[in-house]
Amino acid sequence: MTDTQTDHPTDAHVPTEAELAELSKWHWEPQPEAQKLVDELLADFLSKCPKAGELAHRMQAETATRFNDWIDTIFVASSKPGITERLGAVGYVPFETELASDVAACYHNPKGLFPAIALLEEHIPAAKINVGIKVESVADFFAAHNLRITDDNVGGLPGERSRWGMAFHATDAQLWAIE
Repeated sequence: MTDTQTDHPTDAHVPTEAELAELSKWHWEPQPEAQKLVDELLADFLSKCPKAGELAHRMQAETATRFNDWIDTIFVASSKPGITERLGAVGYVPFETELASDVAACYHNPKGLFPAIALLEEHIPAAKINVGIKVESVADFFAAHNLRITDDNVGGLPGERSRWGMAFHATDAQLWAIE
């Protein structure tokens, strides 16, 4: 240490009241009811789509990542009893989006880091639930999981604003990769 250096800087910035107020505005509160809803929806989805369950297990075992953290959007039938009211009760609010044509409304929760929840149009059966996971590249995801890209299971072109692909399909559930 030189003569001009000290262990305690004398010119340390003391935050103003306005700066402290700005910091406190981003105080996150636990949202257990919202997390409970997301967990219930994902448990329902994983029970209906065994291949997605296998992927969730592999993600944890091979990359130490949680399937839930990859979720971009959960797609639920708007005909599911009480879903709209429950979304509002746990802090989800509607927002505009450019999602698929079968989406009636989309919700996000500004009080936490939760996936969006999209309500599918009325004609979709109440048991239907789909999940979209975030990927850097649909093509790479499909290649890594030995899936074929066809016009029937992938939408959007490489380099476009959005691209999506149906990776796994079961009777009442689909897993989508979304870039």
